[in-house]
Amino acid sequence: MDKRFDCFTERARKIVSLAQDEARFYRHEMVGTEHLLLAISLEGEGVAARVLSRLGATSEKLRTALVEVVGIGNTYLPELPTFNEQALLVFTAAMQEAQKMKQPYVGTEHILLGLTTLTQSQSEKMLHRLGITFGVLKMRAASIRILSSATAGPNNPLHEMSPSAEAARQATVTRATGEQRTVKVGEQGAFSHFTDRARNVLNYAHEEAMYMQHSYIGTEHLLLGLLREHEGAAAYIFQRLRINTYMVRNALNQVISRGEKPVQGQLGFNPRAQRVIERAIIEAQGMNHRSVGTEHLLLGLMNSGENIATKLIVKLGATEQQLRAETLQVLGILKSGEF
Repeated sequence: MDKRFDCFTERARKIVSLAQDEARFYRHEMVGTEHLLLAISLEGEGVAARVLSRLGATSEKLRTALVEVVGIGNTYLPELPTFNEQALLVFTAAMQEAQKMKQPYVGTEHILLGLTTLTQSQSEKMLHRLGITFGVLKMRAASIRILSSATAGPNNPLHEMSPSAEAARQATVTRATGEQRTVKVGEQGAFSHFTDRARNVLNYAHEEAMYMQHSYIGTEHLLLGLLREHEGAAAYIFQRLRINTYMVRNALNQVISRGEKPVQGQLGFNPRAQRVIERAIIEAQGMNHRSVGTEHLLLGLMNSGENIATKLIVKLGATEQQLRAETLQVLGILKSGEF
């Protein structure tokens, strides 16, 4: 990340990263105040997210407002977009707010206060649609900041570590476990673009991996998750192909054995499953759908190269061509990206 963000807390840096992801998702060439506002809500844990939550500015409402105010771009961006002039002004204002409070680092509340310094911005227009003014936002931010300061400490949910403290904590965790951080199903904001049914699929996949005592979530678990989400478009497609959960489980047991001991905690996706997730997002973007649904996950499964899931499907008598044809046929009757 750019050195200008070295003085940002971990949560504040997460907002910066999420804002870039949001701009790319909506096919916007640059990151603006609208993406920063949405990212604050998606971060979900900091002071600023708490302020928005109390005002009723949920990520879902902000997404709707963003599309209404800015719209969706036409071109998919392969690289992360850079920040426009207004976004850079927000960062400068955030640093100034931190200095006023005599704090050595920039937290999420400073970014939120920085947003309120730019009138007539896209973020202000979004909030206006939700009946929220910058004046109210400033007052709420100040009150929650006072509350969090009064109970400061690592156990306080509003506490934001300084960059150096967070780096030390992460280093300790890495040394202790010998593992690098991976995206996991339960992480706040990690799958904010996914429909409820698509997120159900990921949770079911996690359950399947736990049941089989596997230490990872693979494409085979995603396949079972798609079948278990009975209301989704993907399950309907499998039903048309006469493939059910029982058949897949039996076929899977012939290919992969159960683990030797139970696993605990949140599991991460293996590289092939991660590729499926990435491909699903691209499929949704290519169709100008606002969210990733079960049908996109299915397309991601088919279009991410050979994997255990596709082998199981073929073993059960359905060709990839049949699966793709059925998916495209169902997509032809979908209106909003979800069945």
